[in-house]
Amino acid sequence: MIDKAISSSRSRKGGESKRAVNRPRRVPQKDDAALACFFRSIYTSHMKIAAIVVLSLFIIILGVQVYSFVAQEWSLGSELADVQANFTKAQSQETSLQEENQYLSNPANLEKELRARFNYKKPGETMVIIESDASSTTSTD
Repeated sequence: MIDKAISSSRSRKGGESKRAVNRPRRVPQKDDAALACFFRSIYTSHMKIAAIVVLSLFIIILGVQVYSFVAQEWSLGSELADVQANFTKAQSQETSLQEENQYLSNPANLEKELRARFNYKKPGETMVIIESDASSTTSTD
C-alpha cells in the first residue's frame, strides 16, 4: 500500500510511474554486498596486474633503448680514438715527407741520395762497393 502511494505521488503525466507497481522492491542482502565486493576486488586486482605488466614492458623497452644508445656511443668513442690515432700518424708522416722534400730539393743532397740508394755514378767515375762482412766480427772466447 505504501508503494502505491509513493508511486502515485511520483507519477508522470499520463499516469505512468517510474517503477512498476506490481513488481516488488528487492532489498539488497549481505550476500549481494559481499559478492559485489569480491568482484570489485578482482577487477581492481586485475587492473593492478595489468598496470604492473604495462609498466614493466615500458621499463624493459626503455632499458633496451638506453643500452643500445650506450653501446653505440661506446663503439663510436672507440672509432673516434682510432680515427684520431690515424690522423696523428698521418700528420707525423706529412711532417717527415715535407722535411724529406725540402732536403731533396737541394741538388747536392739529391745527388748524394741517388749515389747511396741507387748506385748512381757520373760518367767516367769508377764505383767501388765495400760490404762489411758480418761473419768477421770479433768474438771473445
